[in-house]
Amino acid sequence: MIDFPPAGPPPELPPFGDMMPLPPPPHGPGVPWFVIGILLVGAGLALYFFIVSRRRARRVKELEDVLAAWDEPESREEDPILHFKADYRTVNVDSRKIVYVESWSEYVKIHLEDTEAPVVVLYRLKNLAELLPGGRFLRIHRSYIISLEHIAEASRTSVRLDNGVTLPVSELYRSAFAAYLSRSRS
Repeated sequence: MIDFPPAGPPPELPPFGDMMPLPPPPHGPGVPWFVIGILLVGAGLALYFFIVSRRRARRVKELEDVLAAWDEPESREEDPILHFKADYRTVNVDSRKIVYVESWSEYVKIHLEDTEAPVVVLYRLKNLAELLPGGRFLRIHRSYIISLEHIAEASRTSVRLDNGVTLPVSELYRSAFAAYLSRSRS
């Protein structure tokens, strides 16, 4: 059984001016809150810049690997046919017919020279870059890998392929692309 308070008028509250003041904050050997806030913000920024520098170092290493692949002769026999699973079947793609590859999160669209519609497969662009023969393909953007054989025009910031598609060259990959252009001109 629940006990309810007796019925009647509510208790009287003291007027606002008669309320007791709040006790003073405790004094002693403490660190002010704004100093703690500054330290937390500094630690967060340090962690952010650490993560960014690690990503940049990883991308620089990828670029160095691409440049090393151009310098080395083809050391391994590469199968030009790539095998993917798409739509509950196996799709065979001849790497010599790839014009460019476009990333769609976990999917890639492989644009071929002899077909109008691209091949869409569940594959990451990073993993596909490892499968493609080195020295024939170059990553120019976070979302694009191009075949070097299909370049029609190139500038510092974009590439036009022989099928008429123009793709951007991102700032991160410009140095590797510029190195390729300088080597191909000489």
